[in-house]
Amino acid sequence: MGAVAASACCVVPLVLLWLGISGAWIANLTALAAYHEAFIGFSVLLLLAGYSFIYRRRVEPCDEGEACAKPLPDKLVKASFWLAVVTVTIAAVFPYLVTQYYGV
Repeated sequence: MGAVAASACCVVPLVLLWLGISGAWIANLTALAAYHEAFIGFSVLLLLAGYSFIYRRRVEPCDEGEACAKPLPDKLVKASFWLAVVTVTIAAVFPYLVTQYYGV
């Protein structure tokens, strides 16, 4: 959720244009650019919380006769987490790369 919010101001308009979706309404998405740092900060906080849940959790054994929750497979959870880290990193670095490339 944080990665999508962080990339909403920069990546989403370019993806929509790449897909052929254009129009005057797409300019409204640039209004989110003012909140780019806040979205990135919120995303980093969520990633830190996710890291602590994934890598620092303690698995408590179930007592006999009690119901236990079946955890998600570790590989799926870790792969999803690192995909989110890459997405947030791209969203954080993208505006700076564009200014360097285009000289704006």
